[in-house]
Amino acid sequence: MSRSTRTLLVLFLVGLVVAPLGDHMHVVSGTESYDRDAYAVPFWWGVPITFPLMVAVATVVIALVRRWLGPLRRDITIRHAVGGVATVMAAYATSALGITQPAVSTTLIWAIALAGTAVLADGYAVACGVLVAIVGTLIEIVMHHAGLFAYSPANDQLGGVGWWLPALYLIFGVTVATATEWLDR
Repeated sequence: MSRSTRTLLVLFLVGLVVAPLGDHMHVVSGTESYDRDAYAVPFWWGVPITFPLMVAVATVVIALVRRWLGPLRRDITIRHAVGGVATVMAAYATSALGITQPAVSTTLIWAIALAGTAVLADGYAVACGVLVAIVGTLIEIVMHHAGLFAYSPANDQLGGVGWWLPALYLIFGVTVATATEWLDR
């Protein structure tokens, strides 16, 4: 198996495993709820199994976009990749706390995402993060309006999703781009 294929497989698996952990936090905290009748698939940890599959595929697409954008940095280490994943999970966990203090959690999530971006990203990783922030947020808004899920009233002020969601997607995109650089070395 080539290094390029191995990178995509690892990123797919990480997306598949990490996504339901984060969304499970949303479900148990009441930040988000899924309409089980709208899905013809099983749920795992309160999350439809299609969600982690979508995140896993998105992770691979982000990696491909990062490769396409330009040369990869060679000074990226496992420290950057692990730090990025931890930053994404910190932002995700903070979003689950937003049920009671949405303004505070939104501020913290944006701070986490911007700090993580400042530390991890070059211009290409920022481009990936911004692209994911826009596309991911728009997709969730469409899914919300299709009745597939709902955020709590304290977290649905941006077209049915939280103001923190673009920040969560920003650091997710930056982290995947950075992890791609490390895995492709």
